[in-house]
Amino acid sequence: MTYILPILYVIVSYTFFLLAVCFGNAITLQIVSILLPFIMGIVNLIVVLTVGRKWSRKTLLNCTLIIKYGLIPFYLIDGISSRECIENWLQCAVVARNVAAHGGRFYNRVGLNPAVKLSPKHQKEFSGTRPFGYVYAIYKLLPEDRKLSMLNDISKLFRKHPFALPKHLGFPENWQELIIE
Repeated sequence: MTYILPILYVIVSYTFFLLAVCFGNAITLQIVSILLPFIMGIVNLIVVLTVGRKWSRKTLLNCTLIIKYGLIPFYLIDGISSRECIENWLQCAVVARNVAAHGGRFYNRVGLNPAVKLSPKHQKEFSGTRPFGYVYAIYKLLPEDRKLSMLNDISKLFRKHPFALPKHLGFPENWQELIIE
């Protein structure tokens, strides 16, 4: 009976998540995933304030763990913790900025450091240490309304400079499909 509140919370969270997915409402899904940690904190606070004196610390900790581990799928990006991905992608964006700002070249460059964190599927398709890996990371950090613009700009650059071969930047043949996934 004690663990009904956290279990109910996890079930309700999944319900909102599945409804957003079923109806294809990506904005709702983004809002729900952003608000979940905040809502989880409020639920924990309510539990502690209302029944905290009646329950042992162990029981309260178990409730928190049920909520935390029940919601892990919300915090994964392609099987990697979203925090790890975002930190890594931001670090890669900073390195890309520094290379560009100090006159460095990306063309024919191998071994960029740090390597972009990629899902196992993407690791088979392209390297996280080539410039395309960095393009992928920056693309993933962009707001949804700017992503198409970035793809169009890259395509225009390749058309404008036909001597610059995408393969020398680590771009696979199907780079546009890969980056959109």
